[in-house]
Amino acid sequence: MADDLLEAVRDLAARGEYDNALALCDEARAGGPSPTHPRVFTCRAFVHRRMKAYDLAVADASEGLALHPRDPGLLFDRAVSQIEDQSFEAAYADLERVLDAERAKGDDLLTETANLLLAICSLRLARFRETIDHAEPLDSMTRFWILGRLHTRDQVLAEAKDAHSKRT
Repeated sequence: MADDLLEAVRDLAARGEYDNALALCDEARAGGPSPTHPRVFTCRAFVHRRMKAYDLAVADASEGLALHPRDPGLLFDRAVSQIEDQSFEAAYADLERVLDAERAKGDDLLTETANLLLAICSLRLARFRETIDHAEPLDSMTRFWILGRLHTRDQVLAEAKDAHSKRT
């Protein structure tokens, strides 16, 4: 059910038929075999992101998280929508929860992408030490790309000094 819904919603969204895609999601929520399945909320969030209605995408994922608070897919979808909406602090918190959920399940499906997005969020939040930390587990090309976005060496040094002074 969930995979069929996702495929149909993606097909409709690719053709720009957003109202039809949302209607399909609403049908699944109203009377489908699994109306509260996390994928239903993920599909709605996907359509709203395609429409650039990021606040609605966040609301969709949040509604799903009210029913499935530890679902890494819903946390990830909400974080992606928050990033698109420039809400980096909220996205950062959700991405940390994604990594915690992945570790708890012994899974790593979203780990690399979550680390990349955490690096981007910390960069946008001017937390340069955290940017470096989150870039560390990434492959060398991705790490190089992230670290290349650090504004200046002086900013990194200032962040490192600040972090060091807080520890001592």
